[in-house]
Amino acid sequence: PRLSDSLMKRIAGMYREARMGDIIAAQKKDDLLDGKLGKIQVPTEVLWGASDHLIADSVGKEIQSKIPNSIWREVPDCGHVPQKECPEAVIHAINALIGFN
Repeated sequence: PRLSDSLMKRIAGMYREARMGDIIAAQKKDDLLDGKLGKIQVPTEVLWGASDHLIADSVGKEIQSKIPNSIWREVPDCGHVPQKECPEAVIHAINALIGFN
């Protein structure tokens, strides 16, 4: 669902005040997925909130394309954090992936 203007202003304010440089500087080379996705050998499903307004689904689809035999699934009416916004849909997707339905 679309976020209200007042909530968007609050979020924007938080980002302006955040010390993103510190967060980026704290990342280690091992934290990055570069070159690692193709080595994943377990059943993998990339679950993406269809209403994610923070990161474009093209990013998720690119990640999914690099994981061998992976599955792409969008969660309708969910944003950037489907596990919190739509936990039932996430549980259903996990159960379907592991064959527990």
